Amino acid sequence: MDQKELRELEAKCIQECAPACAATCPVHVDVKAMLIEIAKGDFTAALRQYKKTVPFPGIISRICDQPCQDVCKRAEAGDAIAIRNLERACVDIGESSSEKSRPLPKRGGKIAAGR
Repeated sequence: MDQKELRELEAKCIQECAPACAATCPVHVDVKAMLIEIAKGDFTAALRQYKKTVPFPGIISRICDQPCQDVCKRAEAGDAIAIRNLERACVDIGESSSEKSRPLPKRGGKIAAGR
């Protein structure tokens, strides 16, 4: 293999780059990590992965316009992965760990003086 062929092959390599779906996503969801957890059947862990980058998972998983699906490499072998549907399944099936709210400390005195 000569130098030119090696450079062309190197240009095709994406191992050091983020996957096209994650790079295209406005919030850069780690789709690969989420899909690994879904493949194990652990939707709660997949939801944790999804929540690492998405601020409002219940809303975003329903309104996302899926730019990732247009660049999905799986489309070359058939249909692209329906990532938005998988995100929604994570939200619907996975158990959300709700943070316990802490009561505010009691304050002495008045906050504002009345007239």
